[in-house]
Amino acid sequence: MFKRQIRKVETFSIICILLTAFFFLLAACLNNQLEQNLLKGKVYFSNGDYEEAIHYYSLAIKSDPKYQMAYLNRGIAEVNYHEIREAIIDFDKAIELDSLSYLAYYERGYSYVKQNNLTSALSDFTKAINLKPDYVVAYINRGYVYSELEDNAEAILDYNRSIALDSLNMHAYYDRGSTEWDLRDTVKALKDFNKAIILKPDTFLAYNERGLVRLSLGDRIGALSDFNKAIKFNPGLNVAYYNKALAEYLMDSVEQACRDWHKSLDMGVSDAAEKIRKYCK
Repeated sequence: MFKRQIRKVETFSIICILLTAFFFLLAACLNNQLEQNLLKGKVYFSNGDYEEAIHYYSLAIKSDPKYQMAYLNRGIAEVNYHEIREAIIDFDKAIELDSLSYLAYYERGYSYVKQNNLTSALSDFTKAINLKPDYVVAYINRGYVYSELEDNAEAILDYNRSIALDSLNMHAYYDRGSTEWDLRDTVKALKDFNKAIILKPDTFLAYNERGLVRLSLGDRIGALSDFNKAIKFNPGLNVAYYNKALAEYLMDSVEQACRDWHKSLDMGVSDAAEKIRKYCK
């Protein structure tokens, strides 16, 4: 579960509209064409218009083909625009222009994950960490890669490092909890999911996974409550309906369980078909 370091500004908020007007006014006052294009690219990126952001970053690069930050910013916009191959080319160029850019290694590592090139991603996250040893998000995402490579011990070490650097980072607790749950260390997993939810009470994935832990411990009422909360915060989370049905079936609410299995099947959970065949009339 990868977390982008750069957060997108809400497109239609009043603040964003005012900032957009301000930045375009500022860009108009700038004499340097390169600076104008960079600023416009940042505004479009913050509004979620990645195609226009790419356009203006490209104009900035045309003005100065050796301006490292323009390649880095265009690459980040391309990732958001799902042009991963092009993004990697831009991050390669950014690294060529500045071999000490931890951001370029981090963003290229993120792009490699998108391509499922986990070995290259691991290498780039490690380079980013070597350049910036307090880079919390790089530890979290390297931990994710380790867990995908089934090296859970190294994954947990990275999550521990990220928590030591930032004890209020919800993602670190959630990801560590997920790895602990994979190892069926229910006590530690439950503790980390609890912490993630305290830090961010609408974390629907944490509710879903905590529900699975509770179900495995025989706490069916607690599990059902968690699955309902996961659905409340994200009605499109198809696996939560499937898991909710498991809890309901174990609580002898067969009719409701079947309704939820049917709903999860309609939402794309293929495993629900077998449950429906076995337990529903």
